[in-house]
Amino acid sequence: MADSTGGRPAPAKRIPVGPLTFVRVPVARRPAAVSQRDWDVLSGVNDYIIDHVSYDHARARGRSADDVLQSPEVTLRRGLGVCMDYAALFERLARHHGYTVRSMRSDRLNHAWNEVQLAGRWWIVDVTWNDGEMFTSGQPLPAIVHNDPDFRKKYFLTTARDEAALRRQGLIQSTHQVDDARPVDYQRTLQAMAILDRLQPLVERRNQVIRKQTGLIDRSNALVDEHNRLVDELNAQATARQPEPREERLDKLQQRLADLDARIAERQTLIDKLRVEMDSLYGQYQRLAQEFPLAVWYEITT
Repeated sequence: MADSTGGRPAPAKRIPVGPLTFVRVPVARRPAAVSQRDWDVLSGVNDYIIDHVSYDHARARGRSADDVLQSPEVTLRRGLGVCMDYAALFERLARHHGYTVRSMRSDRLNHAWNEVQLAGRWWIVDVTWNDGEMFTSGQPLPAIVHNDPDFRKKYFLTTARDEAALRRQGLIQSTHQVDDARPVDYQRTLQAMAILDRLQPLVERRNQVIRKQTGLIDRSNALVDEHNRLVDELNAQATARQPEPREERLDKLQQRLADLDARIAERQTLIDKLRVEMDSLYGQYQRLAQEFPLAVWYEITT
């Protein structure tokens, strides 16, 4: 176990596990600039996530560039997540405890992690890598190793310089030293996604209304054309000099005109209702835009 006072870590220790023997080399060490309280609180967040979430290997194998970020609630409910879900959950929990925390993203690493601001600088916390559950061969780690406090804090409140030193000693395999690392705000991203989820039904309904409105207008125009043709025919019948009775034909034409007028009025009523619904949908969109003026823009530009 590491020395929690900030001194030198304890020496390596051999741990027998069945027929195998593991060498535990302490790597977790509280930096002198980090208070014991901050170390303990953030350690608790790190360990809580490791105890309640496992890496979602099946989802990771099928991930694409448009893979959707899970909310912290979904991650805890499923008990599964990929790196960005771990980072979003740590971001949420650490902020709940009052810490300034951000998530980091690297395309070169295809990975996400966190940084916490303490003592005027940013410290790396990577819960995903701290939650390593398998050997590189794919075999699961024994619980005694996975639950070891040092193993859980290989990437906890560390720096790129410290990671490089540990890697040179062969104590860790990877570091966060990449030139494309950039901060992302997963809490803001989740907020934007929630707003988009609320906007999507409005957009879909708007498109349905427009299609229906267009069809009604086209049919209404066809009825108007038919109405005009019947008026011309009625006028021609009224002025025609024919020996057969015209009254009966005129009455039939007038009845057809009355029917067309009723159908045109019915179509116009439907069109007016759709116009009112369009105004309502636009009003809902405006209220969302006023309530969350930056959410959609953030999602688009991130």
